[in-house]
Amino acid sequence: MIIVELENWLGNKVAILEENNNSIYLYSYSKDKDVLALWVANSKKSHKNKSIKDDMEDGLPPYMPSEYCNSNGYILDYENEENWELQWGLEQNSIAVWYKGELVAVMPEWSGFKGFFGYSVGADSETELAWPLRDDNILRTKFLNEKKFLNNWTEDVWIQHQKALLEMYNKIFKGSERYFAIDGGNWPPKGMHYINQDNFHCLFTVGVSILPMPSFGMNYEDDIEDYRRIELSIIFEGCNDFMPMGQYLSGQSSYPWYWGTHFDKGHTIPCKQLADLGSDMSFMALVENASFLPEIVLPEFQHNKTRVLYMVPIYESEQKFAEVNSTMQLIELLEASRQPLNIFRDRVI
Repeated sequence: MIIVELENWLGNKVAILEENNNSIYLYSYSKDKDVLALWVANSKKSHKNKSIKDDMEDGLPPYMPSEYCNSNGYILDYENEENWELQWGLEQNSIAVWYKGELVAVMPEWSGFKGFFGYSVGADSETELAWPLRDDNILRTKFLNEKKFLNNWTEDVWIQHQKALLEMYNKIFKGSERYFAIDGGNWPPKGMHYINQDNFHCLFTVGVSILPMPSFGMNYEDDIEDYRRIELSIIFEGCNDFMPMGQYLSGQSSYPWYWGTHFDKGHTIPCKQLADLGSDMSFMALVENASFLPEIVLPEFQHNKTRVLYMVPIYESEQKFAEVNSTMQLIELLEASRQPLNIFRDRVI
């Protein structure tokens, strides 16, 4: 029996709360990964002595044995869907389950990693079905804060953030401007700002920073929240047409959340749209600082820093050099070259 389900904002994942075999499970279905399953509670106090292994061998969602769960591990009046709420994390890769206003289970970003699938208030022990969701678990604060953010969201929040970003871009660059909405009419709002300055095409995202990037796999140990909000930019010269790069930037603006990963300085990613402009380049290097790029200090959002990550067009040979030696060494070579942002420049490698 499906109790409640909720698709994420990107439309590539669905969370389903389901009851079967006297057990309530949270399932996460996505287009790119296997199904993830987390035990939330038992829906009946069973007197059978079947084990977790027995249920698995029978192809059933395992019932949590009584020795592994506490009184919160039984939700007998589960059928009323109005008692339940599913909440996707802002990074679009974690899910919380609320029952009658109380947080009862969390499937975090790292669900499925090394046999771990999440937390439940009904679990008393660390089992393969769920780990205990204790009062001091930081995910409680995360989902409470995100719920508060969503409840307090208004159009004015977006207007003020959009205005602050555009003011900073226009403070650095001068020229003819155009603005495009790239959110498809969906929440969260997102746009792209274009400025043509001295034959340079300057493209910037507006609003990507509303959602923090997934953090799982990030190497930062301190102040990780100051690395999760970004805006993206492409600055290039050498042709009259900017639309292929605009389409590329628009598509990449959802990449971390769609695939459950993150962008950071030093990464390199393919870009077939460069060929549409007649360039032999085929990759982008993500760069935060370089002598040939402007230094832009963007306004904070939700008390977190917002970084600009520039996408710098590079050749395949340069991408291979960056993989072996580091992107920073490639940037140093570009800094010593002529017209490093020209998509028809000579190779530095």
